[in-house]
Amino acid sequence: MNLFLLLRKIVNTPLMPVQGTWIDAAVFVIIFAVLSVAAGVCFFVRSPKLRQNMRIITRVVSLGVFAVMFFRCICLLKTSVVGVTQIGWDDVSAFGNFFLFILIGSFVLVAGNIYCGWMCPLGFLQEISSRLFPVKTNRLRFLSLGIIFILGSVLLFLFRPANDFFTENIIALWALALVIVVTVVLLNPAREYVILKTKYAFLVLYVLLTGAGVWFSEAWCWLTGNDIDYSSIIGFFVIFLVSAVIPLAWCRYVCPTGTFLFLLGRKSLLKIKATDHGAEIGNTPRCLMGESSRVPESRLMCIRCGTCAYELNDKKI
Repeated sequence: MNLFLLLRKIVNTPLMPVQGTWIDAAVFVIIFAVLSVAAGVCFFVRSPKLRQNMRIITRVVSLGVFAVMFFRCICLLKTSVVGVTQIGWDDVSAFGNFFLFILIGSFVLVAGNIYCGWMCPLGFLQEISSRLFPVKTNRLRFLSLGIIFILGSVLLFLFRPANDFFTENIIALWALALVIVVTVVLLNPAREYVILKTKYAFLVLYVLLTGAGVWFSEAWCWLTGNDIDYSSIIGFFVIFLVSAVIPLAWCRYVCPTGTFLFLLGRKSLLKIKATDHGAEIGNTPRCLMGESSRVPESRLMCIRCGTCAYELNDKKI
């Protein structure tokens, strides 16, 4: 069976074209609606159970919209860099590449990094992995990471392109680098606050590669962009499996888009602070991103998921 038939989108042309262009205002409206609901629920709904149920709904809607309905890749950083290069000589295309980032960035500036916690398809699928296939002992974790690394390397070798191995397989190599980072974290858990800083290096590397004209698909682009790219598929499954070892490992350590949104969210108008009694239940961390009072760096990574008890503007909600 042709894989293209499996990934064929329901909507391949704009539902609400902006002045007859390829830019689809329907995507803008849907994202605005989802993020508006997410922000309202996150900050104004008191019931943790209702918050989580609503978060599941928003993520299912987002995954369905971009993986099934629309022919649209939501690679925010890459499309924004493309938009920068088009300003002045193709302002319509520049707007088309910028408008999703401007929309999501505006919400992040107001409510913090709500996109990663309530909308990102890859984050949602990682959460599913960590809940369905949790690996709980260190021995199994190291064994799993070894198997994942070997399997990913073998697949990368089998589906390697005839030339330009590095540029054509960046995202798969990126995912294998995640396996190494997670292994280092498990070997040195007390130094995680240092290892967390590697995400800034990955952000800089991403910007440099994109700025140099090396265009590569991100790990979810085969889902959202209707594009069969073996490097992207291999990267996705490596990330999906690693998330069973450490929840949201990609988001914690190497995701360039998430890192940029974390930095942007530091200036958000609405801030929250996790309370001690809501941080943990038994030996299971409540925080999906591993936030800990012992790891100051982790407190910058809040994705507003609402799984812990938290305070807003010094008022308990």
